[in-house]
Amino acid sequence: DLLESIKTHKPTLASVVSSQLKYFLDKDFIPPEELRTVLLGGGFADKELIFKAMNNGWKIAKVYGSTETSSFVSFMNTTEVYNKPGASGKIIPPNEIKITVEREVIVKSPSIMKGYFNNEQETFSKLKNGFYQTGDLGFIDNEGYLFIESKRDDLIITGGENVNPVEVEKTILLNTKVKEVCVTGLDDSQWGQVIFAAVVLNENTDMTENELKLFLKDKISSFKIPKKFIFVDHLPKSELGKIYRKQVKDMLSSHQS
Repeated sequence: DLLESIKTHKPTLASVVSSQLKYFLDKDFIPPEELRTVLLGGGFADKELIFKAMNNGWKIAKVYGSTETSSFVSFMNTTEVYNKPGASGKIIPPNEIKITVEREVIVKSPSIMKGYFNNEQETFSKLKNGFYQTGDLGFIDNEGYLFIESKRDDLIITGGENVNPVEVEKTILLNTKVKEVCVTGLDDSQWGQVIFAAVVLNENTDMTENELKLFLKDKISSFKIPKKFIFVDHLPKSELGKIYRKQVKDMLSSHQS
């Protein structure tokens, strides 16, 4: 358990993703004085979560990267995070980041992989002209800060409208009864895709699907509101706390009628 490891070993540096940081805050865990910096990775992180963490003594720096390139393609220090909490940092030379016409983030790095083991097809699809195709959608602002919006493969297209699931999830999480949520699109013959959401409520709370839809009514466009909400006890996650969207999608598909 990462929380217990921090308590016991009192590291000076820790690397986490947003779901782990949220877990620490939910447990009211105050970081030890020895912990000088927490590197927050994993792309998009909610601004409110970051401010809450910093107000509770967490010294947050942000990084962006991947196993295929480097964990540190971009970086921003604590002061920068406070001023631009939605960003993922500035490019660290000699790395290069470009944004394609389709808004995909592509990366060139001295430490970029040679390829996937015994998988030439996947290697060919991901490495083009020396750049790794991250699958992340984002932009670089006029000050040189990188912003990650969502995963390309996670983008939902319903009735011809593009819907960023992260935006919908962020809005749902504004409800204090909601602990976790994962939004995804399921194939539909009429709409192309329909939006479903798997929701984990906080302990000792109760909420209906209609109540949640009403909560969202004046906060996001009507076409972004999930058609169906499925309430679950937990969401499938990796050891690092990242939600397995594919498993959630498979789980939700059984509720599609």
